Amino acid sequence: MDIYANELSITSDIFDDYNKIKRLKNMYSYLTAHELNSCRVDNDAIGIIYNILSNDPSKRDLLNFCYAFFHAPFETAEFDEYGVDEYLSHCWQYKGTECVGLAYASIMDSLAISFGNGEWKSTEQIYKDGEVAISVRNALNEKQLEEHADWIDSLKAIELVETTVSPDNKEIRIRDDHGKDKLRDFSKRICHSPYVIKVINSLPFNSKDTKFIKKVRADGVIECVLCWTDEGYGLAIKTTGRNLRETEKIAEILEEKYGE
Repeated sequence: MDIYANELSITSDIFDDYNKIKRLKNMYSYLTAHELNSCRVDNDAIGIIYNILSNDPSKRDLLNFCYAFFHAPFETAEFDEYGVDEYLSHCWQYKGTECVGLAYASIMDSLAISFGNGEWKSTEQIYKDGEVAISVRNALNEKQLEEHADWIDSLKAIELVETTVSPDNKEIRIRDDHGKDKLRDFSKRICHSPYVIKVINSLPFNSKDTKFIKKVRADGVIECVLCWTDEGYGLAIKTTGRNLRETEKIAEILEEKYGE
């Protein structure tokens, strides 16, 4: 995914001190570590950047860095027909001034990068046709980028890990209660999944539940209900999920294979 430079923040003094340069490089390092490698910018703005840096031999390294990070124009092959039509069909403004980068970040559900000092917030508001207020992700520094960590993480491909414990050696704990035989049989089945580490315990009956997946937690625990049973027997299962997205994906896999 491309991110977009907020051209309204690009002025002739954006590289006038080392702190601004360091802040930009820190953001670049953070973004590239999360596979966000390209910041789109319009031709006029990139012209300002290159003119500033080309005239100062001491900033040759910074110029090379900018060549790597910034790319013009805003539109790319990924900026599909909908994106182009959406932008051209409406008036996009920030505090009464036409905006492009912030608008593109909004249309593409992406992120805007701003320059300058502390006047830009991590969420900015723009207006579509002067009436509809739209919140846009924005970052001026690494701290503001971290406020968007959940969104940035959501862009990564999910890579699930598998347990090395064999199905026969996986721990199964079930309360001494009605239906434990059915729960144990089902536990042995679901323990064949490479993403299931163990069965933590059985759950209180959930006779009114109609969905197999009852709850998904970020620590890898999934609560499931055998909703095809009248009593609504349930289990708490520990999986290999290392965060909420991974555990949600495992829940989908388990439901497809074992949710009857």
